[in-house]
Amino acid sequence: MNRQELELTLKRAADMVEEAGLMANRLLDASPGTYDDVMKLVDPVVDRLEEAHQVLLEAEPEDLPEQQPPGEGADAEDGSPEDAIPDDALDGAMRRQELEHRARIVEAKAYRLAADLVGPRLKDPGAATEEQSSLLGEAATALEAAFGSRQDVSTLLELAEVRILQCEVKRARQVLDVAMKLDPDGPGGERARVLLSSLDEKGAPRDKGRCFIATAACGSPDAPEVRSLRRLRDEVLVLMPAGRLLIRVYQATSPRAARMIETRPAARHVVRTLLVRPAARLAERWMELCGATP
Repeated sequence: MNRQELELTLKRAADMVEEAGLMANRLLDASPGTYDDVMKLVDPVVDRLEEAHQVLLEAEPEDLPEQQPPGEGADAEDGSPEDAIPDDALDGAMRRQELEHRARIVEAKAYRLAADLVGPRLKDPGAATEEQSSLLGEAATALEAAFGSRQDVSTLLELAEVRILQCEVKRARQVLDVAMKLDPDGPGGERARVLLSSLDEKGAPRDKGRCFIATAACGSPDAPEVRSLRRLRDEVLVLMPAGRLLIRVYQATSPRAARMIETRPAARHVVRTLLVRPAARLAERWMELCGATP
């Protein structure tokens, strides 16, 4: 890919990200609605960002001109600046990373705004409904990807706020610790200390997360079967890459199934008897094998 092609590719991706941002902003003026109705506004944003991601793949760093060793090249004799990679080529990889970062921030914004449309406006930890918790999980995943593209303290602070709303206090503390290390004496570190202090003063919200289908089938997030499955998730699955992938897939797909189950007594009985209880027994045995503490 030559420089002109690179410029055109990056501009095309930037236009897509900007368009997705404008679509996400429409959620600010959208009326509250059902999960399915709100997702009709979110899905086009995510689809457009995925298109931008595919375009950015065309501008992978290995496609950029390679830097020549000092003393080589056409201008080696006079040691002119032409020995180095031109600024526009050097800047290409950084611009690509910046666009990836912006895209993930837009995605997180869309999911956070959607969470406020499918239930009560989220202000306090532990108040999220199952659908809101699922959307917050998507926002957190996008923010983690954004931080992977660019280590920005403001992204970590937003991620910590989402984790707190999810009642995932341990993860929130870990994120805030990283923020304080990255910006110990700056405003980011100070904001992180304020959030940590707030958690300590108010008392940490209960870090119980959501097990949508099990909760719907058992009728309570504190049912013994739900607690067992939650422990398996928090103490075993979250430690493994495959386990984290399974959790993300579950969070994205289970709310709709949970809504169907909780409104049908017969379905609740069948799912509780044939799925949740056997799964909880397997979870307990697995945790025993893994040495998880009760």
